[in-house]
Amino acid sequence: MSYAPAADSVLQILLLLARQATPVPAGLISATLGIPRSTTYRLLGVLVEQGLAVYLPEERRYGVGVVAYEIGSAYQRQVPLRRVAQPILSRLVVQAQENAHLAVLHGQDV
Repeated sequence: MSYAPAADSVLQILLLLARQATPVPAGLISATLGIPRSTTYRLLGVLVEQGLAVYLPEERRYGVGVVAYEIGSAYQRQVPLRRVAQPILSRLVVQAQENAHLAVLHGQDV
């Protein structure tokens, strides 16, 4: 038994998000981990505030955040950033009637 159940729940959420190929709804997180729905939303809110998770309002789903993205490997880092940037770039393309491209620099290029 853990002496810090909230910390355990947060880490379980982060691990679940990291294992998913795509963002997931809060209900799935709650059901999979057995965490009450209201607690899940509160913990996700904290994770989003800290940048460890991201909420995608267009999809109503949660994924790995930018801070967690920085902690991950180079290959895995591009997926969360692409998911966050895609709706923004899509709106930009429509409004500007131009093409858009997202490039992620790393290493000595930064």
